[in-house]
Amino acid sequence: MAKLLGVVLVVVGLILAGVTIVRLDRTNDGQAGAVASAPESTGTLTEVALPLAAAVAFASGIVLLAVGAGNWNHPRRHSAPGDAVVDPEAHHKMDHV
Repeated sequence: MAKLLGVVLVVVGLILAGVTIVRLDRTNDGQAGAVASAPESTGTLTEVALPLAAAVAFASGIVLLAVGAGNWNHPRRHSAPGDAVVDPEAHHKMDHV
């Protein structure tokens, strides 16, 4: 489930980033090769919210994909060397060494 939600969020983040880039190009009046400059207005909510939403969606999607990549369903059920409980007083028993 986390993988599916992660993929959806990554795709939504990429789409929002694409829309942000297209809107940035339109603020430059469609001039090819124009350097992106700060808009003359102080900034509307969509000019700030759209890139922020793209970044949050993309980053959270990547995090969910990373969490979903783990194998959390089958923990180890057998004991292995080194799993023994450590005796807290064992350091006193090693005084002769």
